[in-house]
Amino acid sequence: MKEKVVLAYSGGLDTTAIIPWLKENFDYEVICVCVNCGQAEELDGLEERAKACGASKLYIEDVIDEFCDDYIVPCVQAHAVYENKYLLGTSMARPLIAKKLVEIARKEGAVAICHGATGKGNDQIRFDMTFLVLAPNVEIITLTRDMALSRQEEIDYLNKEPGIYSARYMGEDTPYEVKNANLLERLKGVEKEKSTARFVCAIAAVLPNKEVLTTRGTIEGYIGEKPVGKNGFGYDPIFYVEEYGCSTAELSMEQKNELSHRGKALRAVKEELKKKGF
Repeated sequence: MKEKVVLAYSGGLDTTAIIPWLKENFDYEVICVCVNCGQAEELDGLEERAKACGASKLYIEDVIDEFCDDYIVPCVQAHAVYENKYLLGTSMARPLIAKKLVEIARKEGAVAICHGATGKGNDQIRFDMTFLVLAPNVEIITLTRDMALSRQEEIDYLNKEPGIYSARYMGEDTPYEVKNANLLERLKGVEKEKSTARFVCAIAAVLPNKEVLTTRGTIEGYIGEKPVGKNGFGYDPIFYVEEYGCSTAELSMEQKNELSHRGKALRAVKEELKKKGF
């Protein structure tokens, strides 16, 4: 029986590249763990993605209530401010994520825990120190930090499969006509329910008082059977919208602006700015 490693999995490029690397270099059984602190639709399709990359299973641990009650509230009560500049954000979740990884590692009898933090920030310290306190006998593996792989090296390792940014699929310099044709060929025979796709746009606006507003726009769809339309670019000719029954390259500019992930995010941030008196 193979030894097991528990991987902190987000579904992004770094942790996606780590799955096959752990299998090929350590011959581990890879068990992915995604700790849900409120990621919402980012969890969609995560299990399918993890298993497609070679993971044996995926745990999705819902810690939203615990995160709010035991981490966010105490930080707010303590007026915790990072470097005397801004309120703590994602860093609050790291010790809780590490704690859940240790719990799953014990449950599965894993000999190692792996995370995708780089050597540039403090997340590596937050993860490693929590692991050392709660599971001192479990090995800590950090491919992204220890091997200092660049994004392009990770993409090459994955044979230029889609990562965080779909523009990197098959390489950023490959024409979209070639990318689309390749994608359609690989999805040939796959039912529509398993060919879902989405465009996402996130906007952050920093106000004069250093308050940060964030908004997010999403358009849901699926990959069609063939490219149709001339009113778009990129993946538009193969990205179909259910309610219109056509590709986004067939929509009018007015329709596209109404549905657009960018348009939704911009309208949302405009509304938030109005509320602030801008």
